[in-house]
Amino acid sequence: MVSVKFFQFFRYLDMNVEERNMEEACKKFKSHLGFNNRNVIHVAFSRIDTVQNKLLTICTDYSWHLEYWSEDMYKSVGKRCGEGVNVWDKIDEDHKQILKKIHAEQKVDVTTKNEEYIDILSLASNQPLSARSILNLSSLKPKIGFLAQNIWHMEKPSCLNIPTPELSPASDEALINIDISQYSFGGLTFSEKEMQTIQWLLQLKSIKEIAWTHRCSETAERKRIESIKRKLNCSGKSSSYLFNALKRSGIAQACLSNYTMSQ
Repeated sequence: MVSVKFFQFFRYLDMNVEERNMEEACKKFKSHLGFNNRNVIHVAFSRIDTVQNKLLTICTDYSWHLEYWSEDMYKSVGKRCGEGVNVWDKIDEDHKQILKKIHAEQKVDVTTKNEEYIDILSLASNQPLSARSILNLSSLKPKIGFLAQNIWHMEKPSCLNIPTPELSPASDEALINIDISQYSFGGLTFSEKEMQTIQWLLQLKSIKEIAWTHRCSETAERKRIESIKRKLNCSGKSSSYLFNALKRSGIAQACLSNYTMSQ
């Protein structure tokens, strides 16, 4: 069965023999990622070139890599391209069913994008992921992306040609929803717009996107973020300091728990 999937995969991609480097790339990727939690099934990282409609991908489980592509799941990759956290069993029935084949309880994408690329970090688990786990996964994304890029450079797997992604439009329903009663955390109090900014920052939205949603200038949005930092005693510090402060205060966990439950 595996061999059939293997040849289906390579027939679709019209690969040359050098594409067999993908298996070696996946092995190296797995060797560099230590799973501290036995519930983790696999980790994958993909980069989509939105200009040329090409994709580079890598996974700790090569058999999953073949399964995903042989099932034509690449045709709906656009559904995974919405920025923030995307839960697979809420994408569509096809994504939900393929998870059953690997007995995964949950699979989560952390997606970011700029003008040229969309990056997707994905983790499958045989247990539901906690808010803390999702937050930690988000914080590891830059390092995992750097590792993937280095392995791609060494192994040189071919880019996969994909259809033009039909990106799902952003929806207010996908945002983290917090009741007004949750705007106070101990001795900390935030305005409604400050809480919205925190929600969107945790969804990895850019300052430009947040400012556009708030219909204000980026300068005004930066001032709002600085106000949030000041309340959390990290004024003038980088975003990583802010995220750590949000974790320590319990704000991040509350936001992500609410988001996960709403899914």
